[in-house]
Amino acid sequence: MSSSKTNSQDSSIKKELQSLIIIVQQLTAKMDKMDTKIDTFIEKTIKQIDLLHMDLQQQKIQMTGIEEAVNDMENKIQEEGINIEFLLKQNTHLQTKLDDLENRSRRNNIRIFGLPENIEGNNITSFLTTWLPKTLDLPEAFSFGIERAHRSIANTNSNKNYPRSVIVRFLSSFDKEMVLKSAWAKAPVKFNETTVRFDNDYSSMVIAKRKVFLPLIRELKKAQFKTYLLFPAKLKIFLPDGPKVFDDLDSALLFVKEKRILDKIEEMEWASSSLKRLATEASWKTSEKKKRLKNK
Repeated sequence: MSSSKTNSQDSSIKKELQSLIIIVQQLTAKMDKMDTKIDTFIEKTIKQIDLLHMDLQQQKIQMTGIEEAVNDMENKIQEEGINIEFLLKQNTHLQTKLDDLENRSRRNNIRIFGLPENIEGNNITSFLTTWLPKTLDLPEAFSFGIERAHRSIANTNSNKNYPRSVIVRFLSSFDKEMVLKSAWAKAPVKFNETTVRFDNDYSSMVIAKRKVFLPLIRELKKAQFKTYLLFPAKLKIFLPDGPKVFDDLDSALLFVKEKRILDKIEEMEWASSSLKRLATEASWKTSEKKKRLKNK
């Protein structure tokens, strides 16, 4: 009895052991598969990391190249900036020198404004030789010589019906100064009922610089202050305590504001600022205008 019971127990133990062995074998097989999957995953991950590392190295090389290119570009821009600054200074110097030469070439010239069109006939030089001494009451002993005279190419006045100015070149600066001073002394000069003005023949750049002062000059004249524009563009104001000269518009406006000479100073500051912006472009616009007229 006891022997059979022992045999049955041994048999059940063997079955349990076999079951455990099978379970262990199954777990071992699963573990082997897991190890294989993990190894495969690690291998793929290492490959991806290697690829990423290679990409990063390439990007680093590219970034280094870009940085070098940017540095080269910055150096070139700096060099070009220095060259441009030099060229601008040289251009300003040459433009100033050219303007000085142009004004020197015009020193025997005067401009006559307001003289009606076509009154000179076919020979403006002959007309002026007769009209100037008679109109300006020039001394009989004074004999001037006109080298040439002509109307300006285009009308620079905003009123298109206003006659073109007459440019007169004298044989000597003495003749020119004599005629001009006589005209200023007799102002206003009339031709029939038309007012005729006389002035120096300035370059376009000088004219643009002088125009900047016009709003202030108009208001000063309304306030009974005498003014005079010195060459090339300086404003002289005759004050009760003596004349004062201003090299630029800003200093003149500041003085007028501090002394409370005028009331409409803000309006003049706006108008003069607009004129100053135009003055910087005037010489270029005038040269382009001359080219267009020449091409026509």
